[in-house]
Amino acid sequence: MFGFILDYLVNVIVLCVAIPVTEKIFDCQIRGFDSLLTYLNIPVTSGTELMMTSAVIVAAAVLVMFFCLYFVPGFDRSLCYSYGGRKPNSLEAAYIQDILMDIEAAARDIPELEIPELHVYISGQMQLNAFSIGRGSIVIMRPLLQALDRDEVRGVLAHEIGHLVHRDTIWGLLRFAAASVGQTAIQFLSLIASGFTFLALIPLFGFLFIWMSLFVNAIIYGLQFILRIPASLLALCGSRQNEYDADAFAVKLGFGPGLYRALLVLSNGATDNMTLSQRLQSTHPVTRDRLKRIVEIMNGQNS
Repeated sequence: MFGFILDYLVNVIVLCVAIPVTEKIFDCQIRGFDSLLTYLNIPVTSGTELMMTSAVIVAAAVLVMFFCLYFVPGFDRSLCYSYGGRKPNSLEAAYIQDILMDIEAAARDIPELEIPELHVYISGQMQLNAFSIGRGSIVIMRPLLQALDRDEVRGVLAHEIGHLVHRDTIWGLLRFAAASVGQTAIQFLSLIASGFTFLALIPLFGFLFIWMSLFVNAIIYGLQFILRIPASLLALCGSRQNEYDADAFAVKLGFGPGLYRALLVLSNGATDNMTLSQRLQSTHPVTRDRLKRIVEIMNGQNS
């Protein structure tokens, strides 16, 4: 939830910059809500009206995503299809169903645990990967089923179910909806900057548009820094903690050994060979750290 709040605030800030620039260039009025501010006894200033407008726009995008998640039939399925996920064939479906029954049986031993209705899809992408998305969907790359044994697949699926149980996927989609607003604003400003660059070809007056293009591009670079650097670094910490928590969920259900072996296979035995730059950009913790925590949790359970 912290990552969502951060993304929301950052994208509101981006709009607070992008809206005045757009209004100045096109000589128009985008912001509103002066009557609402008056009704709420909030002093009506240009700043408060701008912040209210920006906050409402970002909130609207988040609410649309929330509505789709909970009230649009087949939204999860459409998300999985967009990533290449398709319904498994009969053999894959039987194999996966048996594994899910094992996981659900283990979950019944934990009274407070409630697993959502699960839908598993198979992707033909040639990667050793699986991911959860939406409210109860998991996409498995077919090579993963071929590379891992039953216990290892069970550990991976338990990990992905952990993300669904902890609602990591829901918060992730809401964060994506908020971030898409800022990205759209930057793309719109980039289009304006490209237009000024084209107009700069006009004889005599072209130099005016060159300065305007440089000005808009400078704003774009600043907004990209605001949108990507601070938010990404803090969000990565949350994403990595989500991975640790999903690992702990799988271990709690008794599938730690399978998950441990699966991580070794998926990392090809290289548990800590990322550069510093790769570590900063990765949403997943270093495999060595994950393996260490899995062992610690299993030893704690056995003691």
